[in-house]
Amino acid sequence: MIPEEVVDISRLQFAVVALYHFIFVPLTLGMTF
Repeated sequence: MIPEEVVDISRLQFAVVALYHFIFVPLTLGMTF
């Protein structure tokens, strides 16, 4: 069984990475064009 802490950490990591891509990628694309 997977401990709850590991699940929370993986969810947090996923949320951070998703937010990073949603914010950072459009910004860099906007700066390029």
